[in-house]
Amino acid sequence: MDRNLVVIDPSLTGASGDMLLGALNDLGAPQSIAQTLGEQISLEGRKNVKILFKKVKKGEFLATKAEVVVERDEGPRTGKEMNELLRRLALSLRLSERAAKWSFNALNELLQVESKLHGESVEEVDLHESGSLDTLVDIVGTSALLDSILGSEGEVVCLPAALGGGHLTFSHGTVQVPAPATIEILKSRNALVEGGPVEGELTTPTGASLLASLCDGFTRFYPLMIPKAIGYGAGDKELPGIPNILRVVRGEREGGLLEEEVVVLETDLDDCTGEELGYVLERLMISGARDVAVIPETRKKGRPGHLLKVVSDQREFRRIAEVVLRETGTLGVRVSRISRLIVPERKLVEVKVNVSGREFDVRVKVSKDLNGHTIRVKPEYEDVRKVASITGLSIREISELVLREFRES
Repeated sequence: MDRNLVVIDPSLTGASGDMLLGALNDLGAPQSIAQTLGEQISLEGRKNVKILFKKVKKGEFLATKAEVVVERDEGPRTGKEMNELLRRLALSLRLSERAAKWSFNALNELLQVESKLHGESVEEVDLHESGSLDTLVDIVGTSALLDSILGSEGEVVCLPAALGGGHLTFSHGTVQVPAPATIEILKSRNALVEGGPVEGELTTPTGASLLASLCDGFTRFYPLMIPKAIGYGAGDKELPGIPNILRVVRGEREGGLLEEEVVVLETDLDDCTGEELGYVLERLMISGARDVAVIPETRKKGRPGHLLKVVSDQREFRRIAEVVLRETGTLGVRVSRISRLIVPERKLVEVKVNVSGREFDVRVKVSKDLNGHTIRVKPEYEDVRKVASITGLSIREISELVLREFRES
């Protein structure tokens, strides 16, 4: 069984709430969801709220423009007022647990950042532009539409968000692009971002909060997938030479493995002792390296040496490289960005095993693919070693007992 996947691609012109709404509608989400949302917000806010979708041309490309029409909005609201209104909306709309979680996470991303920037409590902070009904429509509407598209099983990944550049003038005065709230929110999720390609604000605080709450991860390139549908959401601005559109792709992951991007760091060493190499390995693993290997090699003039290979998360590789440079004294590190397929689900399961009339708890590592198929079952070495030392049986015998008990249970 293939797993549903949605890729949000803000790499060209960023993301905003209305662009996400438009793209998801264009992707095929039921328009009745947005209509019901407008009706419920109208009842809760006692205002006439409508969500309209229309096809527009951005450059030479056709996209869907989402327009939120609010009659006499009394905003801005405080954080407490926004949270209370969202709570009532989630109940009246009967949002799924996932859509409600996305909505509250997105709103609280905004609240936490505004609270930090202005030195006010989350409850009392004034959201200014973000404290309008438009913001709630963007947040709840995007969450509900995405929930309907993704189905019961699936994941959401995001490409790097284009931020724009230059300066922005709003209620707090003139600031750099991206706005302080936008960059703070994206920083909190270790999101991938890039400047440009034009001056002006491309990713908004609401867009950033939605990306931070909806996406399971950020990646530089599209993952291995089978595309099934594509939606385009139009932004407000007309950008010179660039269609102002956000692309969202729905597809299926092929097979049961997860693809991720990693960085491989390499350096050649010919003046490290075995003890020093052991310490370097220890320091790298403590520093967050995914994996470390030392490979014997023959260096120039026949000298024995070692190839040090380190696998790192793409966001942490510079820090890991600094550890390599500092601990080994090498003068350079080669950097290779590659993708790898991994078994996505790994968890520890505790198994009770009876040995010679005594009962022991042994942890077992269980790895499964996206389809739920078990790939590997392996008893935790330290637990097995402890039981073997107490009972006098061999590690191999204890491991076999544990695996037998695991299969039977």
